[in-house]
Amino acid sequence: MMKLSNKFVNKRELYILVIYFFVASVILINFNQSFVFEKMYGGFNFGEMIFIMFNDSYTGYYTFIFMLSFIMLILVPKESNIVLKITRYENRKQYYLKRHNFIVWQVLKYFIVICACCFLIGIINFNFSLNMSTSLKKYAEVNFGGVFQTDNLWVELLKTLILQMMVFYFFVSIHLLLNNFRLSQALIFTIYAFIHFNMAGIALGYFGESLKVFSVFTIGGSIYNFNQSFLGKFAILFCIDALLAIISFVMFLKIDISLPKGSKQYQNE
Repeated sequence: MMKLSNKFVNKRELYILVIYFFVASVILINFNQSFVFEKMYGGFNFGEMIFIMFNDSYTGYYTFIFMLSFIMLILVPKESNIVLKITRYENRKQYYLKRHNFIVWQVLKYFIVICACCFLIGIINFNFSLNMSTSLKKYAEVNFGGVFQTDNLWVELLKTLILQMMVFYFFVSIHLLLNNFRLSQALIFTIYAFIHFNMAGIALGYFGESLKVFSVFTIGGSIYNFNQSFLGKFAILFCIDALLAIISFVMFLKIDISLPKGSKQYQNE
C-alpha cells in the first residue's frame, strides 16, 4: 500500500513539473512581443514582465488559469474511498482544512514558479529602477487601454501579486466547490473551463464593453481603466473568495458522502 502511495505521489509531481515546463515555455514565447516596445521606447525594467504576463490575454487570462485546472485535477482526484479517509481524522472539518491547506500550498508554488519565470526571462537586457519604464507605460496604454496608479514599480508590483493570487484562489475555490457535488472529473473540468473562458471573454470585451468590469480578470488586473482603486479591487475579490470558500466548506460538512450500499468497501465496513 505504501509503494502504491509513493508511486502516485511521484506521478503527481512529474505531471506538475510537465505543467511548469509548459507554462515557462509559453512565457518565453510571449516575451517576444515586448521587443517592439523595447526598440521604440527603450528597455523594460527588472520585474516588469510580471505586469505583461499577468495582464496579457494569452498568458494571464488563458494559459495560467487553464493549466491551473489540470493541477487541480491532479491534486483533487475523485475519491471513491473518501469515507475511509475521513475516519482517520477527528472530524470532517479537520480533513477539509488539511486538504484545503495542502492544495493552497501547491497552487502557491505554481504561482511562485510563474513569477520566477517572469523575473528570469530576459534578465540580462533589463534595467534596474524603482520606477516604471516608458516602455511598460506605453505597453499598458496600447494593449490594455489603461494606466497605473503610481510610477513606483515595486508598489504596483506588490499590488499586482496580491490581486493575482486572489484571482487564482477564485478558480481554486470554484474547483473545490464543484468537487463537493461528487461529479466526474471530466464534468468538473468542463464546467471550470466554461466559467474560465467566459470570464476571459468578458474581460476582453467579447460580450460588450460595459460587462468588462464584472470579470475577475478585470478586477484583478494591474491596469486601472474603470476608475477602480486597489482597495476597491481587493475588497471585491476578498468578498468573492471568502464567500466561495465558506460555501464550499459548509457544503462539505453537510453533504452525504456515505458509500453506496452495493460497493465492496461498504460491505467490508
